[in-house]
Amino acid sequence: MTPSAPGDPNDRSPHDQAVAETASWVSGVVARSRSAADPVPGIVAPLEFVVDFAANSQSDAVSVSMANGSVGVAPWAADASGVVTISVRWSEGFQVAGLEPGREIDGWTVSAVAAGRADLEHPSLGRGEPAVAVPALTLVKAGAPDGLDEITARVSGTSDYCRDFTIRGWSRA
Repeated sequence: MTPSAPGDPNDRSPHDQAVAETASWVSGVVARSRSAADPVPGIVAPLEFVVDFAANSQSDAVSVSMANGSVGVAPWAADASGVVTISVRWSEGFQVAGLEPGREIDGWTVSAVAAGRADLEHPSLGRGEPAVAVPALTLVKAGAPDGLDEITARVSGTSDYCRDFTIRGWSRA
């Protein structure tokens, strides 16, 4: 047997080998996270938007609620959002009560209501300001759910750098 040279990989203890593998893995994760930080087309930048959807589906009715949501501006943003719009879209047959143009709900103003959609607007959000709550909405459909049922929420700002981002809240398909 030939003596191994100092630093020979065959001479490593299992602990040293595990440390080397972990370091390699961490290096790969850091490299991937740096490349993932580039802006992705279609993602709202710099708006931060989260919202929960809950569905209750029975043979004679379907209800979908949108709640526990917030919209804010990321701390790294260069500017304010401009007027923020949340557009909620739903499939034929769903109804939402209490939405009339001009009505204010939790700091949001209903700007448009039509068959299958409603738009709510909020004044500009600034960098470093707390996120604002998204109003809770419940949509109801009489009858059994079908494969085309879908509810989505889209948020956008009027600043040049704010692009639309859609959350597919619920779908029967």
